[in-house]
Amino acid sequence: MTGVRQHIEGRLLRPGTRLPSIRALAAQQQVSRFTVVEAYDRLVASGHVESRRGSGFYVAARTLPGASVKGGYFTRGSGHDKHAAYTEDADAYLEVVDRLALKLMTASTAVPAPEFHMHNNNGTSAAIAIISLGGCHAAVLEAVDRLRQDGKSVDYMRIRAFPFAPAVREFIQLHDHVYVVEQNRDGQLRTLLAIETGVARDRMSSVLDYGGLPLTADRVVRGVANGSLQSSVVSSQFATEFTV
Repeated sequence: MTGVRQHIEGRLLRPGTRLPSIRALAAQQQVSRFTVVEAYDRLVASGHVESRRGSGFYVAARTLPGASVKGGYFTRGSGHDKHAAYTEDADAYLEVVDRLALKLMTASTAVPAPEFHMHNNNGTSAAIAIISLGGCHAAVLEAVDRLRQDGKSVDYMRIRAFPFAPAVREFIQLHDHVYVVEQNRDGQLRTLLAIETGVARDRMSSVLDYGGLPLTADRVVRGVANGSLQSSVVSSQFATEFTV
């Protein structure tokens, strides 16, 4: 049975491959059935083969050796197919990833749609566009009111779910430049928008406030007022505003 072990370790026999029955292998190797049973038991014990009751013996998922202060161990190094079975087959893995991509695309049409607060109802876009999300919503709404009272035209979109609905991309494309208001130091919302919509990051300026205190409308108004085609950054409640 050394040959079987070598074929498994050399990946000539892939995980999930059914091995010959005890009777067939004994006849093929011209040995007793007892010898085959003993060999299969050793391969099962070593993790190379798994026994399925009523079905036979199969090549187990590939194992990777590891070591720690507690001793040696094995971890599986395989993926799953669409039936949740272990596999190292590239085509089966690609199929699973493609299915996940399709699920995400479908989910984008089923999750809660974004909430729009448009300056005009005639389909024309405002000069200023703001994107934000739930935790910043109240402060941004107040900021929008204040900006409009100052005579500025402002469109606002509140994102309510991910993956982004198609309307998110349409809103961004409708405006020449967008301010993304969030309370994350690295501007993760802006990054996600660029990745998922394909819109260039340079068309979006980050207005950031990550000092740990609730966002205020004043911070948003100042961030938009000081913005340009660069990223307008409000670093924290206690820091000086700067652009990068």
